Amino acid sequence: MAATALADRKLEDQITIMTKATTAADWLRGDFRLRAAMALTALVASFAVALPANADELATQWVEGHNVRTRLLAGHATASDADGALSRKSLVAGLEMQLSPGWKTYWRTPGDAGGVPPEFDWSGSGNLKEARVHYPAPRRMTDSTGNTIGYKENVLFPIFVEPQDAGKPVTLKLRLAFGICHDICVPSETSYEITLPALGETPHAPAIASALSRVPLRDNGSANKLPRLLKVESTLDGPHPKVSLQVAFPNGQAGADVFVEGPPGEFVPLPSAKGTVGGGALLFEIDLTQGADVSALKGKALRATMVSAGGHSEAEFVLK
Repeated sequence: MAATALADRKLEDQITIMTKATTAADWLRGDFRLRAAMALTALVASFAVALPANADELATQWVEGHNVRTRLLAGHATASDADGALSRKSLVAGLEMQLSPGWKTYWRTPGDAGGVPPEFDWSGSGNLKEARVHYPAPRRMTDSTGNTIGYKENVLFPIFVEPQDAGKPVTLKLRLAFGICHDICVPSETSYEITLPALGETPHAPAIASALSRVPLRDNGSANKLPRLLKVESTLDGPHPKVSLQVAFPNGQAGADVFVEGPPGEFVPLPSAKGTVGGGALLFEIDLTQGADVSALKGKALRATMVSAGGHSEAEFVLK
């Protein structure tokens, strides 16, 4: 036990040096990924390939890591499409993480303070045409390092599985790279393998279906009471460029927040809540002086993810 504790402390000391000075802009430019890759090669030992656990549940065994354990689930679910309408029964998988108290992991965009979002590598899978990863609604997390976006305790990333041949089984081989943080940040890498029978033979996957219900849907302007992006205003010239977003939360403002993403490789600072405007909508502002390349964002499509206790949605807008 003492030897294990000492090894953990050495791991933490080395990774702390790597992560303390890293920002979200560094991560988007690739600096953090390079450091994380170096750390993965030298420090992380959780490369076990998990095998199916039992016949009652189509899932791998749990893979135990540093203050986290993960597994891959699979089956079928009747999911909602991007506009909220019921869709057909689909083959699905799900990557589940259970984190120790106080630890966090990241959304697809980690936030102003940086981090290591999950990366899914499906190379080597059999009869797989496409695996589309979806992200449940995240939350803003603030600590001494700044603001990040992600999850605590437990998260399941649902994945739509499209086979090359729908009448044959699909063998999923996943190599997952991700990061978890508390006072220090630990990059990790794990592999999984699981075989899904053809669609008519797969068991129902209620845990994955539940995770799908927490994935933000597209804001299509219908009367579905999801959060709605009402108005976008921007000032891109001058010394104080900013973007203002007015967002309505018809099911209540508890837990209301907004996250905005730019084109690949471009950093967008986290919006700040500025109170209410006409009709009870919330006003959020993005200070583009905080690390954004305004010229690279101008004229590009940005994606706003709007979350609350009463529902979650996404909307795109062009920055003008």
